[in-house]
Amino acid sequence: MFKKLLAASLMTVTMAANSTSISPISYGFSKDVEAGSDRYIEMMMEAISSSPVRTVPITAGNLNNSAGEFEILVDGEVIKRIHLESKQTRLIQVPVQIDKPNSPQSFNICVLSADSGTMLRAQVCMKAVLAWVQ
Repeated sequence: MFKKLLAASLMTVTMAANSTSISPISYGFSKDVEAGSDRYIEMMMEAISSSPVRTVPITAGNLNNSAGEFEILVDGEVIKRIHLESKQTRLIQVPVQIDKPNSPQSFNICVLSADSGTMLRAQVCMKAVLAWVQ
């Protein structure tokens, strides 16, 4: 019993040591919004790009009590690395490459705590659905 309690305590401490946040949780097209609504029009404006690269604004946050390094990923590929102070949030402009013109594409944009020598790294993601109109 003691070993289980100790393991659970260590996991909680390790997980808390690598806390991060991201917002918004979605960007661009969504099936959950009524067509013609103000939010639908706003989403269309977010999603449509006249070039193959669309910049997606995200807010990344460090929920830790100490400063740390974080990686910004698009579909698993590191796009940039940032430094955040304790409890700091920052607006990051993430460039996303849209490969197929005239067709919506889905992308996972994530904030990942950089390797700090611990076994666990915290990662939070959001979904962006974008379209390059040619």
